[in-house]
This record gives sequence, structure tokens and C-alpha cells, in this order.
Amino acid sequence: MADNINGDNFKECYRRHIADRDAGLKHLKFPFASLRPGQAEVMQEVSKCLVNGTTYLLNAPTGFGKTQVCLLPALSCLGKHLIKRIYYFTNQEAQRVLPVKLLQQLNTCNELHLWSLTMYSVQKSCSHHDFCYFSVNKKLLQEIAQDYLRTCKEHIDFEQVQTLAANYNVCPYLLQNKLAEYMDLVILDYNYLLDPLQTLACFKSDKEKYALLLDEAHNLRRRGENIFHCQINLNTFVAYRRRLQKLQAASSAANAKNLSELIGRLDLLLDFCRKIAQLLQQKDIDRNKLSACLEISPENSLLSQDSSREKQVINFYSRQPLPQFNQLFLNFWQLWQEFWQSEKNVFAENWGELRKFQDEIAKFKRLQFLITNYCPGFINIFSYLTNAKGHTLLFTIHCLDAMPLIKAALPANSAKIFFSATLLPPDYYKKMLCSAAERCIYHAAPSPFDPAKRRVALLAYADLSYSNRQSNYELVAKSLLAYLKIVGGHLLVFAPSYRYAEILAQRIKLILPQNMRLIVQTANTAAVKEQFLRTLQDRTDPSPLLALAVMQGSFSEGLDLPHKSITAIAIISVNYPAKSDLLSLAQEYYQSAYNTAGQNINDEYDNQILAADYYENTLENTTKLPNLSPAYLFTQLYPGFSKILQACGRLIRSEEDEGDLLLLDARFTQPQFQDLLKEAFGSYAILDSLAEYVAWLRNLPKSN
Repeated sequence: MADNINGDNFKECYRRHIADRDAGLKHLKFPFASLRPGQAEVMQEVSKCLVNGTTYLLNAPTGFGKTQVCLLPALSCLGKHLIKRIYYFTNQEAQRVLPVKLLQQLNTCNELHLWSLTMYSVQKSCSHHDFCYFSVNKKLLQEIAQDYLRTCKEHIDFEQVQTLAANYNVCPYLLQNKLAEYMDLVILDYNYLLDPLQTLACFKSDKEKYALLLDEAHNLRRRGENIFHCQINLNTFVAYRRRLQKLQAASSAANAKNLSELIGRLDLLLDFCRKIAQLLQQKDIDRNKLSACLEISPENSLLSQDSSREKQVINFYSRQPLPQFNQLFLNFWQLWQEFWQSEKNVFAENWGELRKFQDEIAKFKRLQFLITNYCPGFINIFSYLTNAKGHTLLFTIHCLDAMPLIKAALPANSAKIFFSATLLPPDYYKKMLCSAAERCIYHAAPSPFDPAKRRVALLAYADLSYSNRQSNYELVAKSLLAYLKIVGGHLLVFAPSYRYAEILAQRIKLILPQNMRLIVQTANTAAVKEQFLRTLQDRTDPSPLLALAVMQGSFSEGLDLPHKSITAIAIISVNYPAKSDLLSLAQEYYQSAYNTAGQNINDEYDNQILAADYYENTLENTTKLPNLSPAYLFTQLYPGFSKILQACGRLIRSEEDEGDLLLLDARFTQPQFQDLLKEAFGSYAILDSLAEYVAWLRNLPKSN
């Protein structure tokens, strides 16, 4: 490192960088021959929103160019000093290559002088990041970052940060955070905005104005629910106690008393958990006793049991905070933090033992945050689990609705640009992503591809409601194979669950012609996915292929296959979430929290009758659509339809692609689905019999 680094020298370097950057962005050239239809209008709207700090929701189909129409206006505003920095958020690591690729394309026709960085999660960046704070030298990190940026000419990626950190023996996670403070563009995961344990410091104040570009924004609600979730096993507390005892020998004499008190506080927490476990073990569980022990009202609790060959689970749910448990945990955690700080030098010398603490520390931090920031969208769960390995007690804080916390995490002074191919319907996402006080603009962009190249059919003769699935496996199998017999090619099928896919595959094998192939997704692992995709992409074998995947797996989103890999996509069922206690509790919550229009479900509807079942029973006796409750819309209809749209988006990815979409379920003809399907696809065929479907197939172009 240069010996003469100081603040004044780097200020001059930074000033020159800003001048060069602004000059390069002043006459920014578009890297493609021409704009696609609708792109110019969207770029103008995004620019206005960035200047005014307005929230913008863009629903644009695959191939529209969402990255470029959002990032290019932001770069222009950056060059005019209308914003301080651009943050481009993604849901998956694979999506972070899109803005980097666009920067490379821009550099072919512009002299860009951007400082840009891709940030990665703390888990990937550094395996022991919590302990790096013990030996962190902030001045050294600053000097390393400044020295590196003096000659930086390209985008900074993961490998460069790792190499730089290794050269100076510093934490790569802390180093990338320091580099981010100087960047013009930062590409990063949602966690750095939403997760209270990873949020960048700049988002905690409104001093600066940033451009926040949030890709695949339909995932925000689900990601938020995962972030604001924590599960602790009672065995974790027991193991933690053993490790604390091991540290006694290494701790200073002055802190031996503190360590003893810390173990004592952990013992109080363990004793309380064991008492709950004993109450859940009783043959006739007394919900009133459990509620009294937890200091909650019995009316705000729910008790259920779930048994199978492999395990038995008894769940006790509470809608209220748990005062005694929370206080016992917070007492332990407060003393642990004090002890940790006082013994940091000892900890720094015992990395091997301390790394065993890593997962527990992360969970304890999250649990502490959730307890101290408890909100109505949380549910507390004590679960007593019995299996071949023995018994254990689990404690979970489950998030039913993360959107209020997500909205609170978004900096008020910065413009938010949400974009996705599935922000439908508009009113739902406006309510989910925008606060009532802010101005919000929604724009639905047209598809850049010829609509005639995508044919859509609803196979209305297949009743695939849960109670009727068993009797329709053969009908579904015949329908799928009919497509391959008449059209050929590769048919990618999305089943509602692994169990359904397993049974359907068995039925298909019974009638599968010898000249056809069948592959089935058996698990949601990287190895299974790689083999599955390799077979789909292989066009050297001309025989028709039926590829059976699961909607809830990784195939329904983020799958970008080469031209002609897929001839058609079939969706089996309307993709409602599986019935569960948590779904019932979620419906109860959403009905209460979002029932602003006064919708009421019939008195027959209660916590044991899911909203979708109620509406399906109602629609059997009338063609008029009843008022749809938030319970149904927010927990079943909209989340399920979003997954369907994502899966359908795998079909047409470029101007050369064409193919067919098959939606198998009579429920797709119900009024609530018709409104959504018309908005998503425009026109489609409704086929009321297998014979009609076969006739429709005979008019399709044959696969090459």
C-alpha cells in the first residue's frame, strides 16, 4: 500500500473521478440499435420519479428490457447530481449479472468512469464475520479501499474483493462494505435493505437521496417473511451452555463471576422451556395451563397435532407476545453482549472454538430483534417434536405479513423503482409496496414479442380441486401426452407438489409411448436441477420429451433456457398454497388487517374453513362472483397466480421463441381468474372437453 495515503490526497482523486464520471454520463449513448416499443415512455417516467422521489411500479414482460429502462435513467440522474448513488437490488445471486452485463454493453459505446461493486451476503463473504469486529482496524480498511480505487478501471466483483482482503489479511465482508461507501452503483441483495442485521448504515437516515432499483419486486413479500422469521431448538440452548462452560477456563478471572451469572440466566431460560415441553407432552394437553404459563389469553392461542410414520408434532400458536419467555431471553442476551465485549481479546484468540458459536449468535441476534420489534403480523409457535432421534422443543417467531416492516425500512427521501414481469394485479402490489401517504405510479408495459407466437388454452374439463385430484390423474396424463403426440417437442409441466408429481409420473409411465421420454424433478437440489436442465436443452434427441417439475421449486423462476429448449408449458392446478394451521392464521390476520372495504365472509366461514373452499362452494351455486375477502386474495389467489405467471414466463424469452401455454384446472374459468388471465394474456381458448382440446392441438404448428 502507498505510504503517502491521506484524506486530502484521496479527496482530490475522488473529485477527479466525479468529474470524469459526469462527463461520461453527460451524453450517454444507448447500447442497442433502437428502443423497443414502450421503452422510451418508461424511461421518461422513471426519470421523473427519480427526480421527484416518487415510487414507481413497472410491470413489464420478459424481454422488455426492464434493467435498461430503469438503470439508464438512474445513471443520467447520477451524472446530473440529482441522486447520490444507485442501489440495484436483486432477489437471487444469478440476477446480479444483468446490470453488470448492461454496464459492459454501455462501455462498448461510451467512456464510462463508474465505480461499481457487486456485494455478496455475509455468509458467502466471510465465514466468521461476527468475530472480525474484534480485530477490525477501520482506518486500515479505509486506506485499502482508497488505495485500490485510485487505479480502479472496472467493475468490482466477488473475486476481486476476496483477493484484496486476503492480500491485507482483513475481513472481505467489512472491506466490501467500506468500498460501497465510495461507489456510484452498488448491486446487492434485498437483505442489505430489509434485514435489520445487515442493513447498510446509509439507509438508516434520510440525509442523502438515492435511487433504489428493486428487481423481481414480486418476491419482496416472501423474502421479507423469511427475513423476519426465526426458529430456535431447545437443544441449541443446551449446546450453547456447554460451550460457555468450556470458555470459563479461557476467560479472565475478573469476568469469571459474569460468566457464571450468564450461565445462570441461560439456565432460567432452559427451565422455562422445559416446563413448556412438559405441558405439551401430556396426554390431554390443557390449553388454559399453557396460556397461563406463557401469560397470554387462551382466546389468542391455537393448539394442533400432526402425526405421520416418521414424526409427531404438537404445535401451540400464540397471536400475542410472550412476556415471560421474552424477558428471560432478553436478560440472557443483554448479559451475553456485555460479556462478549469485555472478553473480546480472549475471543479473538480462540477462533476455532468461537466459530461453533456462529449460527447460534446469528439466530440469537435475529430473535432479539423480533422480540423487541414485535408486530401484529407475527405468530409465536412452540412445537414439541417426536421422531426416531428422540424429543425436542422448537420455538419459532413466524412472520405472516412483512410488508409494514419492509415499508418502514425503505428510505423516505429516496425514489423507489419496483419492477417485475408479474406485478399483477396493480391494486394488490400498490397496497403491498406503497405506503398510504406516498404518491405511487403504476405502469404496465407491452410485450415486445408477437402475441401470435404464444397460444394459451384453459383446459376447463379437468377438475383439479384437492378433493377431486385423485380421480383425474389419468385425464391429466392423457392430456399431456396428447400434446406430444400431435405437436411434439419439449413439454415442461409444473405440478402443484412433489407428491402429485410422483403419482402423476407413475400414471404417465403406464401409457407412455416408446418413442417419448419422461424426466421428473425429484428434489430441489442444484445437482437435480442441472441434470434436468441439461436434458431440456439437449435437442440432439428428436423424440418428444415430457419434463415434470414442481411449481414450488426453483424451476418456475429465474430459468432462462436457450431458443427451442421448451415447446410448451403446462400448469397443473391454480397453485393455492397447501392447507395448514399457518395459512388459516394468515387468513385470519389479513381479513382483520386489510378489510378496509368492509368485505365480509359468510358466517359459515371460520378459522377451520379456508377462504378458497368457501368461494368455490359459493360459485357452485351461482355464476355471480361474491365479494372477495383479503383473506382469500392475499394468501391464496394473488400469491398462487404470481407463481403461475413466473412459470409461464419461461416460455417466450426472445423474438425467436414461440410456444403454447396449457392451464389445466376448471377453476381457471372462475370469474376471479378470468379477470387476472385477461390482464396477463389478453386472449386465450377455453376448452370444455378432451375432444375440443385435441381439435385445438391439431391446428397448432408442429414442433421441429
